[in-house]
Amino acid sequence: MKTLKLLLAVLIISFTSQINAQTADEVISTYFENVGGLENIKKVEGIKMTAKVNNGGMEIPIDITQLKNGKQMTVINFQGKEIKQGVFDGETLWSTNFQTMKAEKSDAEATANMKLNTNDFLDPFIDYKFST
Repeated sequence: MKTLKLLLAVLIISFTSQINAQTADEVISTYFENVGGLENIKKVEGIKMTAKVNNGGMEIPIDITQLKNGKQMTVINFQGKEIKQGVFDGETLWSTNFQTMKAEKSDAEATANMKLNTNDFLDPFIDYKFST
């Protein structure tokens, strides 16, 4: 009986309280405001991320550079060698074959996917209403 009364009280409270859900526009607007403003974000021409991956006690430095025009590159420094992966010049995607250590063109599907991803620089929610 106590469970039934408790359930009834919870239902009454839930129906009488207002639900204040945010819209997608409000959430996205607040996000851009908190990260510096939409106008400032639109001025960004490129980003560079630097990281270190720890694998088996060995630190591997990685630099990722991405430009507004779609060009990007990932550079991995491994045992004194500089390996470039995901190098995209805006038209062709290149990577390094780890067995031969030579540059190889990626297939058409991977290149097409990379071209689609470049549309999301710097954030996929910038002008999201116009891209749907």
